[in-house]
Amino acid sequence: MASDDQALLAGKDANPADRLLDLLPGGADAMPLTQELGAALIAYTPPNFETICCRITEGLEQGQRALFYDISCPQFPDEGTTVVNDRVHTAATRLVQLMAPAQGGFPGLAIRLELQKDGRWRHNMRLLPHAA
Repeated sequence: MASDDQALLAGKDANPADRLLDLLPGGADAMPLTQELGAALIAYTPPNFETICCRITEGLEQGQRALFYDISCPQFPDEGTTVVNDRVHTAATRLVQLMAPAQGGFPGLAIRLELQKDGRWRHNMRLLPHAA
């Protein structure tokens, strides 16, 4: 970034946190949406899920753009679901609309949330490869 270059030339440190936010799919604006989606998934899934895996893909349903979900927990493989509540769906929709406003532009998203010993959740998110 030009501002980072200027800071370095002036002998000041660049702000690496700002650059990392720019690398998020959807840019820095995606951070609060990603956090809300994570919080919604944690609230929605059973309390015994200490690892939440969620895949979100785009497709068509009755000719309209739609999101499809696959939520699971490795420790409880029989307790997964493809159904979400309004909060999860709203959070996912807002994030996908930011990342890919046009139909067909969203490659899909894999989210993994892991409960840490200190009670906080570690979030990991990656884009899925586009289907060939």
